[in-house]
Amino acid sequence: MEYEVTPQRQAYLDARGYTILSACPGSGKTTSIVRKLLAVSRFCHEQYGAHTGFACLSFTNKACAELKQKYRVMHEERLTFPNEVLTIDSFIMQYVVLPFWYLCDVCKKKPIIVNEVEVLERIHFNNVLVKGTWRTFVAPQLRQYSDIVHRKTPAKVSRSKNGFFWNHNEVTNDREAAYCEAVFTYRLGKGFITSSDALWMACNILEHHQNIAKALVTRFPYIIVDEAQDNSELHFEFFKLLKEAMLPEIDIVQMYYRNQLSNGTVYNYDKEYRPKLYKRLRQFEWIEPVHEMVQLDPVIYDSEIEIDHMPLSNHSRRDFGLFVNYFRKNKRLSKRLHHMYTMELYISYQDESFLEAIDICEATMNDPTRSMDELKEVFVKAEASDFMKGINDRKWMATFDWMMNDNNMAKILDGNYDNKGAVKKDNGRVDNSLNVFE
Repeated sequence: MEYEVTPQRQAYLDARGYTILSACPGSGKTTSIVRKLLAVSRFCHEQYGAHTGFACLSFTNKACAELKQKYRVMHEERLTFPNEVLTIDSFIMQYVVLPFWYLCDVCKKKPIIVNEVEVLERIHFNNVLVKGTWRTFVAPQLRQYSDIVHRKTPAKVSRSKNGFFWNHNEVTNDREAAYCEAVFTYRLGKGFITSSDALWMACNILEHHQNIAKALVTRFPYIIVDEAQDNSELHFEFFKLLKEAMLPEIDIVQMYYRNQLSNGTVYNYDKEYRPKLYKRLRQFEWIEPVHEMVQLDPVIYDSEIEIDHMPLSNHSRRDFGLFVNYFRKNKRLSKRLHHMYTMELYISYQDESFLEAIDICEATMNDPTRSMDELKEVFVKAEASDFMKGINDRKWMATFDWMMNDNNMAKILDGNYDNKGAVKKDNGRVDNSLNVFE
């Protein structure tokens, strides 16, 4: 299939996000959409995952068939899962109304689509056998509006966002509006709906259950609507609700880590967020016109997923090895790693761990870029010693200058001032309950 890529068409093909394509009839809008679908499919796969795809929606089955046929000819492949080409009515029924109809208070039964006026007409009437003769009466729920029923058939009642229509004309009379509401409630209560009713139900469900809208746009992060100018007020409301649920371009996804305090870990909280998913290729977005300002801060999404951290044993020895190997390679620990390392020493140290820590501590003391907080962490070993804090027969207490002495620092790190009788628990923590000082 021949397709000339003009500058205007290229701009549309390259556009991502909220885009409106406007052109005169016969200019190739549908062909341009088909051309873009393959790129959009790959975009969804790379940016959002293999389970996501696009939803290309049109108004008629004929238009959908044309889209699929052109796609097969242009790209020499068939449209497959997870992508969908559907009519708007089919999309609404398949993904919102049929799975979640029970969330709409007005609907009391699993709904059936009925658009034929003749069939809809019979729904609102009952046939009753009276003295051997079948007679037709208005349903009891509508009997108080008998004067309107025969003037305005209930089959042509439809609901808008904020009111009712009869035969596509807005109802402004209060009594006629009450009649339309009774018809609408009766019809949905019986489980019969029109395509217009289904659209109203979908908007009602998404408005009151935003998690469904979020799940839908997660499954279909890219939605293309062909012939969008033919949309009704409710159609625009439906897509507006989906658009509001769409998340911005996410750079990092955080998930909860739980059970972090088991086996003597260094974390302060048993449940906290950790970044787990990262966008591999980040595109910068222009946010302000002055001095070419771009968005530098990543967009972070805090998910509700919880991961149970279930270590089989204490892995402090493994962690110590990671810290030491990193230091030997880079000659410096970052502030975050330095803090984690000293906390690990305090909680789960062993003799060899402190021997390995000598080089790191000396490097910290001689590093002029270290903050005072980082320097203080060098003395975590001294902090753990009751003797150095003055609990001894001489009431002697180690001073800052004394600990800064190279010889004294070496004695501290060698464990000469460790608490007597300290017992290691199974989880690596120290039990000081047996400390005895004479």
